[in-house]
Amino acid sequence: MAMLSYVGLVTSQEKRAFYMAIAEGVLLFGVLIGQTINGFIIDDLGLDTMAYITAAVSVLPVIVASVFITDATSTRHRHTWRDVITLSHMFDAFKTIYRKREGHKRKLLSLCFVMYSLPFVSVCTYMAGSFLYFVKERGLTMSEYSIFNGYSSALKSFGGPLVVYLLKRFINPDQFHFAMGCAVSQIFGFTLMSIDIIPDSMWIGVTFIMTQTAYFALIRNLQTTICDKNEYGQLFAFDAILQCVLQSVVGILAKEVYTASLSFWPGLFLALCAFFYLCGMMVTIVVAYYHDKDKAMNTDLHEDE
Repeated sequence: MAMLSYVGLVTSQEKRAFYMAIAEGVLLFGVLIGQTINGFIIDDLGLDTMAYITAAVSVLPVIVASVFITDATSTRHRHTWRDVITLSHMFDAFKTIYRKREGHKRKLLSLCFVMYSLPFVSVCTYMAGSFLYFVKERGLTMSEYSIFNGYSSALKSFGGPLVVYLLKRFINPDQFHFAMGCAVSQIFGFTLMSIDIIPDSMWIGVTFIMTQTAYFALIRNLQTTICDKNEYGQLFAFDAILQCVLQSVVGILAKEVYTASLSFWPGLFLALCAFFYLCGMMVTIVVAYYHDKDKAMNTDLHEDE
C-alpha cells in the first residue's frame, strides 16, 4: 500500500493508471517467482530454510525504501508507539474516507471501495477453491497446476500493464468504459472455466482474467483523483484494512461453498467469481453517473465565475 501511495504522489494523472498497473503487476510477479522456486527450496533445503529466506526477503523492501526513495511530500508529524497502540492510524484512515467533501466526492469514494471490494471478493473466492478444483476435479498434477498458476500470474503481471499501455496509446477510451471492458473479460474467463464445455477451457478462461491488474489499477487511479495528495496514505491504509478483513472472511466462506457444491456443480465458485465482477460492473455504471454529474456541476460553477 505504501508503494501505491508513492506511485500516486510521483506520477501525473495521465500516466497514473499505467504505473498503478505496473505496481499491481510487480506484486503478482513476486508471487510468480515465489510459486516457481519455493517447492524446490523446500525439497532441497527444508521448510526451516524456506522460512528464513522468507523473513530475509520481507525485510528487503524497508532497506530499498530507506536507500533509494526520496520524500514525495514534506511532513512534520512524528509517529510514535502510542499511535500504534491506540490505532490512531486506522481511525485516521476511516475519518479521511468518510469526511465531508464537495459535490458527490464522498459518495464517489465510498462507491469506489464497493467497486473494488466486489472484484477482490472474486479474487479471494478463486484463491480459496482453485487448488482443489483444478487438481481434484480437473485432474491436474501438482507440476501441471504449478505451470497453470505460473502462466496465470505471468499474464496478470505483464498483461495488465500492457493492456493499459496499448489502449491508452492507440484508442484512449474513457476510464469507465475501460473498466467495464476489463470486467467483461473477467466475467467471460471465469464463466468459461466454470462450465468446461470446450477443450482447454481453463487455459482459455485464465487468459481472459489477465485484465485483473488493469481493472484494479483503474479503480486506484480514480480514487486518487477524488482525494487530495496528502490523503493518499490514509486512502491506501483503508484499502489494506479492507483487504485483510475480506481475505479472512471470504476464504472461509468460499471453501464452504465449494464443499457444498461438489455434488452438483464443482465449478460453482468460479461462477460466483464471474457474478461478483458483474456486480462490480453495475457499480461502475453508478460511479460513472455520479462522476459525470460532479464534472458537470464543476463546469457550471466555472462558467458562472
